[in-house]
Amino acid sequence: MMQINRLTNQQAIEWFKFGWQLFIKQPLQWIFIFLVIFILSAVLNLIPFGGIVFMVLSPAIFAGLFLTFEAAENNRGIPIAMVFSVLADSKRRNPFLFLGGLNFLFNLVLSVVMLALIGGTAGFGALMAGGDVATTAFMGAGIWMLLVILPILLVYLLALLYAVPLILFKNLEVKEALIWSLKAGFSNLIPMLVAGIIYFILAFLSALIFGLGFIVLIPVSFMAVYASFKDLFGKSNVTPDSKTVMEV
Repeated sequence: MMQINRLTNQQAIEWFKFGWQLFIKQPLQWIFIFLVIFILSAVLNLIPFGGIVFMVLSPAIFAGLFLTFEAAENNRGIPIAMVFSVLADSKRRNPFLFLGGLNFLFNLVLSVVMLALIGGTAGFGALMAGGDVATTAFMGAGIWMLLVILPILLVYLLALLYAVPLILFKNLEVKEALIWSLKAGFSNLIPMLVAGIIYFILAFLSALIFGLGFIVLIPVSFMAVYASFKDLFGKSNVTPDSKTVMEV
């Protein structure tokens, strides 16, 4: 039976604490794993259409990361091959490739729509204001980002946030995973907002030391997502007063 737990606002702190505790068990191994993924992304982005390829492959790679988190939590080994195990498994990878394809299409459509809206605003403004295209385009971009693009993007990110672990651990179809992820986000908006604030504070501090803090922050943040997934879709180990708000 699927269920979503409603968590306390302070739970977001526990997610990052869990991520840190998991990271310091094997810090060098985690840094190596994420460095390999970063290098793979960088290399693919250097070749034509490589960025698209990585976008399509990334959900399967992230699924492998979640498997490493589960293994590390249970004190098992985390070989680098585990990160690519889902991608190499012909029986398991297809839903993740499909999710990656949807991700690419969404970003493509959103980019086209944004350019069309900004271009239309700039053209209309130039006609009315005597040709000040640059200023009007800048203002139009800000307005459309705030009123249209940003809300759509936030909803999409909530739908995508837990889609990978839901497919991996709960055996949901892609459509179901996106819907349940979105439901979980909307039913726990405040904890999600607190987690976002914590992340941006840590990201700011990481940037102050020449960006070196991201070597730790990125793995810890992914692990925090894993911790939040467990609390939202399984029995919460930290929040005894969590309440089930949706089940099927």
